[in-house]
Amino acid sequence: MKKQPNFFTQLVLDEAQALVEFSRKYKITTLLLVALAIWGVIYFRPFFDEPIVFTTDDEGSEWHQMAEGIADYLKPHGVDVELVNSHGTLNNLSRLLETDGKVNAGFLLAPAIEAADASKLYSLGSLDYEPIWIFYRKSPNIKITELHDLKKYRVGVGLHTTGSYVLTKKLLAINGVDVENNPNFISDKRSENVKRLARGEIDAITMAAGVIDKTVQKLLRDPSLEVYSFKNAEAYARLISYYKPLKIVAGSIDLLNYLPARDIDLIAVTSPLAVRKEMNPGEQLALLLGAKDFAKKNNVRMYAKSDEFPAYVDNMIELSPVAKTFYETGSPSTLHHLPFKLAIFLNRFWALLVAIAFLGSIQITFSLSGTNFKLKMRELLKEVIELDRQLHDASLTKPDLQSINKRTDEIFVHVRAMKVPIGAESDYLALLDFLEIFRNSLQRQEDRLEKL
Repeated sequence: MKKQPNFFTQLVLDEAQALVEFSRKYKITTLLLVALAIWGVIYFRPFFDEPIVFTTDDEGSEWHQMAEGIADYLKPHGVDVELVNSHGTLNNLSRLLETDGKVNAGFLLAPAIEAADASKLYSLGSLDYEPIWIFYRKSPNIKITELHDLKKYRVGVGLHTTGSYVLTKKLLAINGVDVENNPNFISDKRSENVKRLARGEIDAITMAAGVIDKTVQKLLRDPSLEVYSFKNAEAYARLISYYKPLKIVAGSIDLLNYLPARDIDLIAVTSPLAVRKEMNPGEQLALLLGAKDFAKKNNVRMYAKSDEFPAYVDNMIELSPVAKTFYETGSPSTLHHLPFKLAIFLNRFWALLVAIAFLGSIQITFSLSGTNFKLKMRELLKEVIELDRQLHDASLTKPDLQSINKRTDEIFVHVRAMKVPIGAESDYLALLDFLEIFRNSLQRQEDRLEKL
């Protein structure tokens, strides 16, 4: 004897068959539902559908190290991140705004970009503070006690495309110094200005960079250089919203060699991780998780509070809705139990999946197969009712009766061959009872006509 499928297997088979029948019978409705499903995939983008291309800065810079840290976190989880070196903030910005460009993520110094450009991007938050550093040569001939003293010396200020240049220009303008029209200020690559400083061709160099930046680390350890300490850092922070006062405590960079030798007061900005607004939400969440991992593992900060970053500090760029949810609810709890991409998928669509599961739990009662079966029954019942009307018509003839009898037999054969879905057994038996009553009535009419 052929083994009968169990309850759930039979249920699945019934639903599959009902779906096929439904799609054949209601072609337009089926096409609309398929189109709606395709639209949902395109609109909600549940899968990682594009590579993450990250524009950074020079190799060795803090931005490049941050991007490498994020990429190292994501790679084992099957998320590829391509790093592209750049010449600073404005270079990163132009890449992010390219209509057909591949770059979709990068660090920026928000105060260095225009509001119109910032409005075209989302921020995922910042990973660190970027102090403004002024290194100058130790020399009896160089005395810098106020920022406006810099106009008397040869100063390397970075390329025009860098946030360092823009921030330096804005900062010195507050102090009455015109960087663009003063030949003492040399705009060039940071690496070239560092070489000039070492050769004594310039007297100072300015830059905005985190303390883990390799160039900053190198210059802090150079005994021939001094670091300018902002004696009015608090005042700058109160006057200009995007500045934050920071203190580098003596010995905090290298306790063994006691670097720096004294406390250094600085002003700093933050560097948001910016993304295109159309970037896949799942990939945005992946970047946030990578940023959090980098911040957790990076132990060289001496001016950020524990777990302070990543954080939405600079509101010049609108916070991504994905990042807003991330900062409110934290990392997905499913990360500890499921594969990375699946955990991100569930984190985004858990409510929808719960709704689908709920609907599935009541599928037996309101199943597609049951609905299809009831529709078929209704059509058959309507036909039998019409046959019953004909049967009791006063003008009924023997040929009419034969036609009704033939059609009744066809209906019986059809009903006997029907696939009865789970949960519809009582309806099926009721239909058979109704047909049996009708056949009895039909037999009585036949007997009556025979006697005539």
